[in-house]
Amino acid sequence: FATSYIPTTTAAVTRNADSFVIPTAGWANNGPETIFASATVTRPQGNWSSIFVYDGSYTNNRYFLMGSNGTITTGYNGNPNVATANAVAHNTIFNAAGTFSSTATMSVLNSGSVNTGSVSGNTANTTASVGGGNGLYLNGTLRKLKYYPARVPDTQLQLMTQ
Repeated sequence: FATSYIPTTTAAVTRNADSFVIPTAGWANNGPETIFASATVTRPQGNWSSIFVYDGSYTNNRYFLMGSNGTITTGYNGNPNVATANAVAHNTIFNAAGTFSSTATMSVLNSGSVNTGSVSGNTANTTASVGGGNGLYLNGTLRKLKYYPARVPDTQLQLMTQ
């Protein structure tokens, strides 16, 4: 396997957080959509963690986050609209999905109950931040992320997060 020399000194060094930003032209439809994530977190942080957020900011954008208590939240414009009833466990693989329609957002974790909340507004975005956004990074490993340009029914949300 390939290796590269990384010069170091005796001073402590901190690695920058991974930042993955992709353009949304051609695939994000600003209408009904569903986001699925499979990940492992070292620990739910004492603050929010981004899984997926448009334009790197919650202002006037939809987002898919892990709450400070380990629940999964979907929302719009900086307001956590709906969180899962169950929370992510430390160092355990979790499967979560969030979906948006024109008036509602839903979230589910590990095939649990689907929680629903109201949402208004559409995202007019140019990029999507994966694993980080608004300065809040996912403290773990994102194993899989899927985007569906449609509102997936509740039963399908539960099936995809088994």
